[in-house]
Amino acid sequence: MSQRSHREPSRKNDHLIIETQLQGAYPPSPACDCAQCRRCCDRPGWMTVEDAQAAIRAGYANRLMLDHCFDIDACESVFILCPALKGYEKRLAPFVPSSEAGCTFRTAAGACEIHGQPSMPLECAFTHHGENSGKGGQCHRDIVAQWKTDEAETLIRNWQRYYRIARRPEAVSAPKPRRNHGKRR
Repeated sequence: MSQRSHREPSRKNDHLIIETQLQGAYPPSPACDCAQCRRCCDRPGWMTVEDAQAAIRAGYANRLMLDHCFDIDACESVFILCPALKGYEKRLAPFVPSSEAGCTFRTAAGACEIHGQPSMPLECAFTHHGENSGKGGQCHRDIVAQWKTDEAETLIRNWQRYYRIARRPEAVSAPKPRRNHGKRR
């Protein structure tokens, strides 16, 4: 049996049920320009499957990257399409997906180019301070769970194929050391 035996077989619109539940559980925070919110743009927020589909429909597919996390509870790797760090568009996310250059959608003035649009990541809309303080970790885990559907995997595979990005999870791990078998270079 597959590693995913812990979930029910996926139906075509399973993500829509989960999407609605996530939007209800994590409503958008009021617009804020505090230092903490601006720092969040150093590490792009994760999108739901619907956010990623909206970004692709809006013509932003070339500004996404493929991020990766390990779901300890399910003991499996999970891949997520999200806004790219500047310089990582159409690529795999770096091991530590954070930089001063920040999110591809952060403008020179520090504003979010897609703020308030359907393609804005749920994790960005739902900030982690004020009355939402302490709920960020659960939001993150719930987004990961949504990317475990067949539709999400198909979306990722199609995006990878289009941009010719390695399809195997092994591509994220460190390369194996070369053996020179005693030969000098």
